[in-house]
Amino acid sequence: MIAPLQHWLMSRRRANFGWKVLAGGSSASATPPEGERAAVKLTPVEQAAYMAAEPNVFFLAKGDRGKKGWTIVELAEAKSETLRVAITQAWRNAATKQLLREYDGE
Repeated sequence: MIAPLQHWLMSRRRANFGWKVLAGGSSASATPPEGERAAVKLTPVEQAAYMAAEPNVFFLAKGDRGKKGWTIVELAEAKSETLRVAITQAWRNAATKQLLREYDGE
């Protein structure tokens, strides 16, 4: 079974909107940390929930990226468990069905 964060860290890098991103299958799920911030791609519902619950930690990426689910994370302010869950959700959103079956042990 592959843990989402391990898979995320081992995945290939590619260019997207000029950012370095890591893929969780065929889609990008998160950017590697750069300084004090990282980004995760969430669903609109997940994005709104994180931003409402912790507005000092999660906020929209600029421009169309934010409208498409990219959410900036202030790493210094983020609780490790909250960050782990957000990265896992972003990975699950981008992972192939096969990877999800492996992770879920099906």
